[in-house]
Amino acid sequence: VEKLKVVILASDDLVWSYPTWSRALARLNQRFHFTGIGLFPRKTGKKKGFPSLFWYLKTFGFTSTCILAGYALKSRLSESFFLIKPWESLARQFHLDLIRDSDPNSKQVGKWLRDQNADVVLSNVGHILK
Repeated sequence: VEKLKVVILASDDLVWSYPTWSRALARLNQRFHFTGIGLFPRKTGKKKGFPSLFWYLKTFGFTSTCILAGYALKSRLSESFFLIKPWESLARQFHLDLIRDSDPNSKQVGKWLRDQNADVVLSNVGHILK
């Protein structure tokens, strides 16, 4: 039985996106044939700076916001201490074709997706896909 070919489109985010995909690939690699991963900048909403902090406090409460902030800080600090590039390492480990671009709707990404000949595209980017 031939495995489904899967491509991942992900936000280039080491705090939330990277751990999610590294765990997912480890668990799903036996059942699916992952061919590539496309990385794109995080797309944040209109709230930046203090307005986003207030949104987190209002939505999650003080304790949860502090836990989320602590986790994000830990991830960013540990990232700066290591010289390895996590996404590149993940791509090597699972034999994935890696592409980085500013827009998942670019012609370069479209060509790359066609070249991947994927059956399924999994996406968790903050961009609207066309």
